[in-house]
This record gives sequence, structure tokens and C-alpha cells, in this order.
Amino acid sequence: MKTAAIFKRISKVLLLLTFFIPLVVTRFSMFPMVYGKTLYFDVLVELALSFFALALLMDFDSIMPDLRHRFSNTKKNWILIAAFLYLGSVIISTIFAPSSYTAFWGTPDRNEGLFAYLHFGVFALLLYSLFTKRDWIIYLSGFAASTIFVVLVAWFQFFGFTIDLFYKLPATSQPGSYTGNPAYLAAFI
Repeated sequence: MKTAAIFKRISKVLLLLTFFIPLVVTRFSMFPMVYGKTLYFDVLVELALSFFALALLMDFDSIMPDLRHRFSNTKKNWILIAAFLYLGSVIISTIFAPSSYTAFWGTPDRNEGLFAYLHFGVFALLLYSLFTKRDWIIYLSGFAASTIFVVLVAWFQFFGFTIDLFYKLPATSQPGSYTGNPAYLAAFI
């Protein structure tokens, strides 16, 4: 197997590992339910982009025709076009924001700055560039499994059990599980 193919596969694996995001909690941070997920996602996306760029540098002639073929149909892919139009509007709003520092970096409790949205855009491009139907099935199955785990932990919390796997979650009538917020947990359920 060529080195470029290995780097491309490493990039795919790193993208597949993002389905563990709901389970990531950092005990050391001020916002344990948000910061770890943000850091984990950003690092995985940056590493995946680095390995994909290395694969492109090593074997540009064989990877580029596949990318051209995938992106030649983007005129029909309105979801991808809408996502990048939204990213463009975020860039414009960051430029004209009253606090450009906060608009670019976001806040630690929300992670909604341009820096995060750029990672989401790179993530979408890498998924679109690398994933096959089989990869999507693996990714969605893994995400469903981690979601089921989050929901089960929430039910244990609701019925009075204290969970101490990754982070001590107290028993409560309004469980947040590993999302930290009952409203976010509702999306998982």
C-alpha cells in the first residue's frame, strides 16, 4: 500500500473517531461538558486535514481526479452549498463584529466563534471528499452507539443512580448525562 493511501486512511479513521464526541468530558476545565468536546473535535479535524494534505502532496495525480469527480456534482448538492454560504456569512459577520476577538475565537462555554465554524467547514469538506457509503454507515452506527450510551446514562441518573465513569454525574430529576444540559440531551433522545 502506498504511503499516500495510508495517510488517506488515517485521515478517514480520525474523522470516524469523532463519533465519540458525546462521551468526552474534561474534569480539569471550567466547562467540563463543552471544552473537552471542542478540543477533541478540533484536534481530530486538524490531524485529519494534515494527513489528507500529506496524502495529496505525495500522490496528487491519483487523488485529484477522484476529488474533481466528487466536486463536479456540487451544483446539485444544495446542502453543501447552503452550508458554505452560511460559513461565508459568519466570516463577514466576524469582520464587522463589535468584538472581533470574541467573534473569531468564541467563548469557552459556547464555542461559537469563526474558529469553530472553520473547523466545521473543514470537517464537512473532508467528509465529502473521503467518505464512501460504507464509511457513512460505520460513522452513523458509531454515533448511534455513543448516543445510546448517553441516553442510558441519563436514564440511570433519572432513576437515582450516581454515575462515575468519565465524570461524576449526580442522580437528578433533570439529567443532562454527558451533554451537561437537559435541553441538549433531548436532541439525543
